[in-house]
Amino acid sequence: MRKVLLTAFKVTCMFITGCVSMAPVSNSFESAKTLEKGHGDLMVSYSYASISYEDETGVKQKDQTNNNFGFRVGYGITDRFDLKLRYERLAPALEEDKEVIKGINYFGINPRYAIIRNKLTAGLGLGLYGYKTKESEFTDEASESDFAISPNIAFTYPSDRNFDITISSKIDMMTEGGGNFWHINLGFGLSSDDSKWSFRPELGLIKDLDNFSEYSWFTAGAAFIVKINPAKAIDTPK
Repeated sequence: MRKVLLTAFKVTCMFITGCVSMAPVSNSFESAKTLEKGHGDLMVSYSYASISYEDETGVKQKDQTNNNFGFRVGYGITDRFDLKLRYERLAPALEEDKEVIKGINYFGINPRYAIIRNKLTAGLGLGLYGYKTKESEFTDEASESDFAISPNIAFTYPSDRNFDITISSKIDMMTEGGGNFWHINLGFGLSSDDSKWSFRPELGLIKDLDNFSEYSWFTAGAAFIVKINPAKAIDTPK
């Protein structure tokens, strides 16, 4: 069954290489609320991706493809414009992929602007995937990279300090022949006060725009976010 899957990937020219079936970074783990000017946040996250496809007999199959461990830092440049820097380590889950690639390092930057404050934002993400592949025990490791341009948008409702629902979407345009991918995510914000911290579970779907009906990736994960607010001035008695 695995051989059938890998053969299909080679034919369709999947993400990263023709023989590795890992999904690109998808879950954003953020609402449409931009950071206030001078404020920041820190995030740690975990997510995984699984692929759904039909085998040669037409039977639906599903395989987990990667585990992702991430870290992100954000800063509010103005009340409507913030900047997020992100690192993600993508680890392969399929044994066949582990033989070819040990993992992928993703570095991303995403400036966002609030079209409607606390409800609707748009951004233009830039990402770099770096990795080393080894086709067999008789070949040397080869360093590879792929660059992604990712316009994105997010809508949040309600704009509440304790709970929110966010629908976000982006398109990854890979510059080194890695394909073009459409992402849509549904996330939730849970907190006693999201100006201090929040817990964000999120589900997602990824489709290859060049082979839209061939297969789908499904993602799920969660993040913990801590807000960093500037110290408030303390009045001293006169």
